[in-house]
Parts: sequence; C-alpha cells; structure tokens
Amino acid sequence: MLISVNCSRCQLITTEDVQDSYRGKKVNFQCPNCNKIIEAAIPNALDITTYVELGLKPIRGLSLKIHEDHSTSTKKQIVDLKPGVYVVGRKSKSLPSDINVNTLDRSMSRNHFQIKVNSTHEIAIKDLSSKNGLFLNRDKMRHCVEVYLNEKDLITAGAVNFRVEFKR
Repeated sequence: MLISVNCSRCQLITTEDVQDSYRGKKVNFQCPNCNKIIEAAIPNALDITTYVELGLKPIRGLSLKIHEDHSTSTKKQIVDLKPGVYVVGRKSKSLPSDINVNTLDRSMSRNHFQIKVNSTHEIAIKDLSSKNGLFLNRDKMRHCVEVYLNEKDLITAGAVNFRVEFKR
C-alpha cells in the first residue's frame, strides 16, 4: 500500500510503501530531505491513500551531553540549550567558544561546530570547516552544511562524543 507522508519541517511530501500488516498501526518514517522522524498512523481502509502525522510529545527543553573519556581527559558536561546559535569547541583562553569542552583532545578544534536551536526546539548542527571533521552517527558531515538532529543522534568532534537530549 502506498501512502503520502508530509514532513512538517521541510514540507516535502514523499510516498512510502507500507505492508498491509501495518494497517491501523503507527509507523515511523524518516524524511529523506531533512532527516526528521515522522510518526504516521496507517489507515485501516483498503482504498485510502493518505497520511496522518501524529507528531511526538512536545519538547520542553534540550541539553547537550558531553561524554566522559579518560583517554582524552574529557570531562562529562551537560549544557542546557535554549533557542539560539552556539559554537562548540575545545576550551581555549585565546579563542573561547560559546560551549567550551574540557578536553586535552587536540583533534577537536577550538571552534569545531555550530549548534542552532529554533523556537520549536528543532536543532541543527554544522561543521565550521574543522580540520578533523564532524561526524553524525559515525558518518562524516560535509563542511558548512546544516543537518537537523533527531533524538539519540551521536555527534563526534575529534575523539569527543556528544548527544542531544530532548526533555519531554
């Protein structure tokens, strides 16, 4: 059965092939354009080709969790994120970032990547032309390309791992 799914973030309408066994159930799709997770209710009727985007519980807040790593002397940090733009980088007295990461890892730049949070708590990251790159779920991102995040995405800058936590 083919259904049309509309992404509320980028407005892309995509057609998805769903097995009949999913009729009357909720299914998650990933937007091929912006990677947003879309939860849709699959209709029961055989002759209906439609979609119903259910959405997720509203997000009350966001935090950036920096994982502790003894090999790079990275300390665990949790930073609350409010709407705005943040530059994340290795702690430095001469070139401070908005979010300074306490690490000795030299493969992380002092201004490594940017986090942008909008008023609806959607969050995007962008590599600021760092020397060693930025990885999202172990895939290398292109420089200066903004990518929206989903819950549980893993961000890696140098040898430092980050996760964005959604507070619902």
